[in-house]
Amino acid sequence: MASTFLQRVRDRQVRPADTPPTREQTVRRLREDMAVLDQQHDQLRQASAQRGK
Repeated sequence: MASTFLQRVRDRQVRPADTPPTREQTVRRLREDMAVLDQQHDQLRQASAQRGK
């Protein structure tokens, strides 16, 4: 599950941009990362709730 976010980070490290990202690109990327983390957090919460039953 957590590999999705970590994979995104690794992909960025492997392929550094020739030019630094613009503010808009950085904001968009951070929003995408947050969406992925929120989704994974929800999945983990559901999984732990299932285990607790």
